[in-house]
Amino acid sequence: MNQPSEFVSTARLYRRLMSYVWPHKWVFLSSILGMAVVSATEGGFAWIMKPLIDGGFVKNDATSIRYVPILIVAIFIARGIFGFLAGYATNWVGRQVIYQIRSQMFARLVNLPSRFYDAHSSGILISKLIYDVEQVMAAATKAFTSLVKDNLSLIFLFSWMLYLNWRLTLLFLLLAPVIAISVRVISRRFRKTSHQIQQSMGEITHVVQEATEGQRVVKIFGAQPAEIRTFDSVNRRNLNQAMKKAIAAAVNVPVVELLAAIGVATAIYFAMQQS
Repeated sequence: MNQPSEFVSTARLYRRLMSYVWPHKWVFLSSILGMAVVSATEGGFAWIMKPLIDGGFVKNDATSIRYVPILIVAIFIARGIFGFLAGYATNWVGRQVIYQIRSQMFARLVNLPSRFYDAHSSGILISKLIYDVEQVMAAATKAFTSLVKDNLSLIFLFSWMLYLNWRLTLLFLLLAPVIAISVRVISRRFRKTSHQIQQSMGEITHVVQEATEGQRVVKIFGAQPAEIRTFDSVNRRNLNQAMKKAIAAAVNVPVVELLAAIGVATAIYFAMQQS
């Protein structure tokens, strides 16, 4: 799949999801508010650390850090309250969307003609209704949380870094394209394996349904070993795809952390040169 068509497909998917979210817009906006406050507390905590380190640990000036303990407690109280608000509101909207999509899918399924069921496995249809909807919504919720919370945190912290030392901050921008490329490559791999896992879950559901509904026929013809081999095949395929997804997820964090460590090391080196 080329990049333009992939972007169009993703954008179309999120537009459709937003049509389900919009009826719950006030709860949705409250989740954004909660994420914004949580992101602001990260920048606020970084702001508090400067007078604490400079005035308390370096200059031993007690008056400059008199209110720091109160501010730290206040920041984490606000972070806890608004973090709960963001988490609960996001999940509430997500469950409402899942409820609506499943209801519409089931209403559509029961009205489809018989030839549709002749051409499609009932197990795969069941898997799409039960498993795929959950996975799509979980991925969308995670993506939305990262988009709002992580980006706002980045803006607050980046602004504070620019205020402290804009020259060293600009060094981190040199690594941004490299990090973006690595995340994009891993994300595409992650999406591909997720799609294959959804397909394998449909195959598992199909095999289990056939074996249980036709259990009398299986016993009459002594087909238990064949059914076991069939199930083992689709189950192993699901295992392999899940491990590929786990590898992609496990590789992502060390790669980004390594690139960030290179940026920090470079910044420290230039800071030492300036001093």
